Amino acid sequence: MLAVLPGPAEVVLLGNPEGNTEHVISYELGYRTQPSARLSFDLAAFFNNYRGLETIEPLPSFTVPNSNPPLLILPRLIDDKMSGTTEGIETILNWKVTSRWSVSPGYALLKMHLHTEASSLDTTRPVQEEGSNPAHQAQIRSHVALSRGIGWDASAYFTGRLAAQSVASYTRLDMQLTWRLAESGEFSLVGQNLLRDHHVEFNDDLAAVDSSQVKRSVYAKLTWHF
Repeated sequence: MLAVLPGPAEVVLLGNPEGNTEHVISYELGYRTQPSARLSFDLAAFFNNYRGLETIEPLPSFTVPNSNPPLLILPRLIDDKMSGTTEGIETILNWKVTSRWSVSPGYALLKMHLHTEASSLDTTRPVQEEGSNPAHQAQIRSHVALSRGIGWDASAYFTGRLAAQSVASYTRLDMQLTWRLAESGEFSLVGQNLLRDHHVEFNDDLAAVDSSQVKRSVYAKLTWHF
């Protein structure tokens, strides 16, 4: 149940002059193989150990004297009482299907394990941070070299849901048709977010000011190098 405040209130965010910088130790291991002239495969695994991550600590509230009606101040201190680990893998395959067609699928997995110190009063930050990063991301890119200097590029991206921000998973499709006019110029017709009229990519505190609604768009572009 939410507490009902007796009157107007204002949340004040305070900096911490004694705060420390974030600290991370990262480990990464990669492997690449090319079994044939048309096929290559990359795999990377990583592990990060974080200390001093940001928390928002509540301080004792107070009322502004001589204010009418009484104004309640709710101070919050930026502190560094969260730590934890992240781990995951990234992989990509490059396949030249024919002399004119190449395909590159990829996948990324992210796992986060965050916690606050015993002295912290911030009970929401670990869940908020873990739930604001997608655990699964995938993509596939295709390039076809057509005749007369025309190329067709298509890319599909999948992004997993953001549980803490109530953002559903989504798939995005982009396409581009490019015609090389000469060595110095090219004309492109581009379509982005073609699967739906719009989708939400994030829904954090800034979304009320900067909209995260990404809409479908189609445009033409002329590029000339000189």
